[in-house]
Amino acid sequence: MKSIFGYTPSYILLRPWKLLEEIVRHLTWAWQRAYRGWDDTVVWSIDYYLAQYMPIWLRKLKEDKKGIPIGMSEEEWDIVLYKITTGFEVAYKIIEMDYDKHGQEIAYKKFEEGMDLFKEYFFGLWD
Repeated sequence: MKSIFGYTPSYILLRPWKLLEEIVRHLTWAWQRAYRGWDDTVVWSIDYYLAQYMPIWLRKLKEDKKGIPIGMSEEEWDIVLYKITTGFEVAYKIIEMDYDKHGQEIAYKKFEEGMDLFKEYFFGLWD
């Protein structure tokens, strides 16, 4: 059965005010995104938000890049961006617990490598 805002249709029929509450909440969040660029749901799990969106933003940076940090070749910078991206992708999998027992150790190593590079090259993430 299809749900509406996570509620079943029968639940909504018996509690129509819940649908109105959800519509108001979603309109509020839409207004917040339009007004300030983010909504309150982001702070419920900032780690999840960053793990979800950083790979998208980093791939776009890599695709559109016009500059690279001083002292690096384009190939070296591509590798750094790839590893940082992988670190955030793995963070998303860690949050979602989307790995097997053996994969947990590998996931944390990739996460740590990506976050170390993120910290090291934080001020180079511009275009």
